[in-house]
Amino acid sequence: MALGKASGTPMSAPRVLIARYSAIGDCVMAAPVPSRIRRSHRDSFLVWAIEDRCADVVDSERLIDVVAVDERTKWRRQGPRSWGPKLRFWLSLRKHKFDLGLDLQGYPKTALCLAFARPRRTLSVGGKDALSRMLVPSMKGYDPSLHIVERNLAALGELGDFPGDAAPILPEYRDIRDRLRQDWPAETPLASLSVGAGHSNKAYPAEKWAEVAQGLIARGFAVSVAGRAGGAGSADSRRDRLRRPPASARIDGRRRFERPSPRRRHRLGTHRCGLWSASRVAVWSYACREVSPLYGQRGRA
Repeated sequence: MALGKASGTPMSAPRVLIARYSAIGDCVMAAPVPSRIRRSHRDSFLVWAIEDRCADVVDSERLIDVVAVDERTKWRRQGPRSWGPKLRFWLSLRKHKFDLGLDLQGYPKTALCLAFARPRRTLSVGGKDALSRMLVPSMKGYDPSLHIVERNLAALGELGDFPGDAAPILPEYRDIRDRLRQDWPAETPLASLSVGAGHSNKAYPAEKWAEVAQGLIARGFAVSVAGRAGGAGSADSRRDRLRRPPASARIDGRRRFERPSPRRRHRLGTHRCGLWSASRVAVWSYACREVSPLYGQRGRA
């Protein structure tokens, strides 16, 4: 999709700070906001403040000028001493002299980020506590029934005129795609199944994934199984020791990575499919679809 600046807009190059620290899927769902800004104002300067464990889902080549990484993994081991590095990190953002600041999370950590960065105007999708609401004003049109993508875009609309396309600009990871393509002719449709789960209650049995894959293979797809079944918590947590899928996850001799790519990349793939109109297979378990529905040009599911 062509990137470009809408004609006749009063602010041709806004300097915008977006604060969405986590989690991985929610950061992917936040991508339409900077994507719309970039297409509305080609010369805009965009900074995304995000936690280190989620930073890989941000496109720093075409979308974001500066990915401001909060080193939470390192700082949280320091206890109260972490406040020094945190304050220096937040204060360092002032040098960018932001016109706008948008808190897409509404937590104290993102509200403090905006407060110390001091954009000229700030707005939140909705503060989760009194401190967050005090530091950053909440959007007027908050509607909990809206999909998170629609809510984020509505908040952006309250900050200014951004008519550009909101289709998310996400990392392409061509190396992974090319690696998957090595085993099959270029014309073969490829389905990649991510079998990982962030919570034990969300884990879908490997045997059931095998049935899904066999059905796709019967329809002419080449199938790759990525990730590991089971596990819970973040990638830097002791709880996050993901188990390899059993032998039944090897589908008709199709290739499965013995050493999967980083978990966050697989999470990006599944959330990317859920976000926009891609060929996809969706399985809901513990997180019901009323809470985390699909979103895209084909409508919500």
